[in-house]
Amino acid sequence: MGSQRVIQNQAIRLRWLGNYLLLGGVAGLGIAMWSFAHIIQPTGVVLLLYALIFGFCVHTIFCARLLLKGLLENGLWNTKLNLILQTLQFSVMGYTWEVCAGLGVILGYDFNTYKPTFATIIPNFSIVLNGGNDDLTIGINVIALLAFIYVDRFERQLERELSVFEN
Repeated sequence: MGSQRVIQNQAIRLRWLGNYLLLGGVAGLGIAMWSFAHIIQPTGVVLLLYALIFGFCVHTIFCARLLLKGLLENGLWNTKLNLILQTLQFSVMGYTWEVCAGLGVILGYDFNTYKPTFATIIPNFSIVLNGGNDDLTIGINVIALLAFIYVDRFERQLERELSVFEN
């Protein structure tokens, strides 16, 4: 009974987070499908990368569904995993990882020019393997990092409130 009240008190926060993930996942999926439709001659590697893109977007939508249905343990765990994958972005000697399933604000540093970088991004997915360049950059998606902190604090608060009712 008490745990039901706790979950009801947190329902607005869960809906906000779930809807944010749902919007980001659907937008990412739409952009990926539009991009895929414009490929002239897809190769096996390109198809594999698009499978990863679609999988990531579907995972984001899955996280949203879990949260919106109130399946907290799995929903929060999957959401934290999803946000960790979006937080760090880098390009090191031809290898690139840049993932964002929602809006992103990237603060970073370009070690080639020794200058800080700033970018805002919409849903995107970029993995480059052996790209043949000497880029050396690192970035943090501030929105994903703040969302991860939010989810982690939310999870801890929920655990504290539930433990009060269990004791």
